[in-house]
Amino acid sequence: NKNKTTLICCPGGKSGSYTIPNSVTSIGNGAFYGCSSLTSVTIPDSVTSIGDSAFYDCSSLTSVTIPDSVTSIDDGAFSDCSSLTSITIPDSVTSIGRSVFFNCSSLTSVTIPNSVMGIGENAFSDCSSLMSLTIPDSVTSIGYGAFRGCSSLTSVTIPDSVTSIGASVFSDTAYYNNEGNWENGILYINNHLIEAKRTITDVSIKANTRTIAAYAFVGCSSLTSVTIPDSVTSIGDGAFVSCSSLTSITIPDSVTSIGESVFSDCSSLTSISVAEGNIEYSSENGVLLNKNKTTLICCPGGKSGSYIIPDSVTSFSPNAFSYCSLTSVTIGNGMTSIGDGAFRDCSSLTSVTLGNSVTSIGEHAFAGCGSLTSVTIPDSVMSIKMGAFEVSSNLNDVYYSGTKEQWSAIHIGEANEALTGADIHYNICILEPEFEVETIAADVNVEKTFENGKLVLTVSSDAMDLSDVRMFVASYNGNDLQYATEGAKDLSGKEASFTAALPWSNYKIFLWDSKQRPLTKVTEIQ
Repeated sequence: NKNKTTLICCPGGKSGSYTIPNSVTSIGNGAFYGCSSLTSVTIPDSVTSIGDSAFYDCSSLTSVTIPDSVTSIDDGAFSDCSSLTSITIPDSVTSIGRSVFFNCSSLTSVTIPNSVMGIGENAFSDCSSLMSLTIPDSVTSIGYGAFRGCSSLTSVTIPDSVTSIGASVFSDTAYYNNEGNWENGILYINNHLIEAKRTITDVSIKANTRTIAAYAFVGCSSLTSVTIPDSVTSIGDGAFVSCSSLTSITIPDSVTSIGESVFSDCSSLTSISVAEGNIEYSSENGVLLNKNKTTLICCPGGKSGSYIIPDSVTSFSPNAFSYCSLTSVTIGNGMTSIGDGAFRDCSSLTSVTLGNSVTSIGEHAFAGCGSLTSVTIPDSVMSIKMGAFEVSSNLNDVYYSGTKEQWSAIHIGEANEALTGADIHYNICILEPEFEVETIAADVNVEKTFENGKLVLTVSSDAMDLSDVRMFVASYNGNDLQYATEGAKDLSGKEASFTAALPWSNYKIFLWDSKQRPLTKVTEIQ
């Protein structure tokens, strides 16, 4: 730039050695991109930052000196520098970005200082000449594929300070490919569980293990049981994804961090238990929540039937219900928004009731719920985003607590034809759930006649005494609730009649017993 503080571009044909002027404080993104004839670069101690892809594809670069003044080395800074043989990272650097040394195929040694706390995704991936690696005690996280494809890497040390390890960090390394480093089908490095073989059937993770890496057990379809020791503090993203034979699991009190989608697509998992002494997590009815039950983390995929989400829950973790086997869900009044993809591909889900506080339904929230036939939506909802009910082709009825005018005011995004094409029933009262509804099967007949223009309903039963039954009748004008009996009508004996106050042509009858259990076997006689 004008005052020579930013180096913007070194021409691609420049060859040999180059010393950056002392006035430069930052090396811009792609500044030396493709300088394939440049063999060495000296960076002065005035420079504090090296931008994205700054030296990308400098294929003849054999040496570079990074001064202590540099605090950040951005993504891909030395990617594809295939002649670079060694690198010393100064102790002023706190993180190594994504793909910083990707495919530096001649790199044989690297010194990571105690200042570095994070190693980014693919940071040293495909450094095929790198033979050994010591990660300092300062590092707490290692990103996805950080050392993947380092085919000469035979020795590696990971300290206990590391609490997060991405997937495939050491895949296709010499260490990974050495069967002698695997114990009973599991690869451990120091006190960290890196990966399990897909054929494993049951596991007792060894004592003193601290971290379970992301996707460590992904696709272990024969895995039936896992015992996690009290030493484990963190479980990475997707650690048990698609473990389709796993039926239950217990989280010990030592675990303080659980990643996203840890138990996604575990179709046989019916219960997740948490040790009472755990300070971060809890379990209720087999569902995993945070300690104070404000965040629902995971509903196990094998949990079936109906589920009422507690009012204490104010948010879902990503994919909390993905691929679940529930048939009915009632969302409590603590939720104000349903996140993107929250119930995606819940193929058994037939009905959903949203709590009275929900204002928005996220993208693809119920997409792929092919069995969904009815949804109850409160008048608090202002926005239904794109594809919220995409591929929910069996959706027939939408019960809405507001008016037709209020429904028309809701912003409904694209790809929601299943929702907008359903029958919309307006002015529906949404009851606050306090317990799961128990139904009773009872043979009851309802016969209708008209006397003096009034509807007469005669209820009879040979199976039960009608003194234990109450009846409520509602009239509709199209999908709009027009009139309803002010209170439930008490019946008696084996037969009773009820005369409506207005002439009705479109009505619904509701019957339940004295314990508030709806009757499910009601035959209407025309």
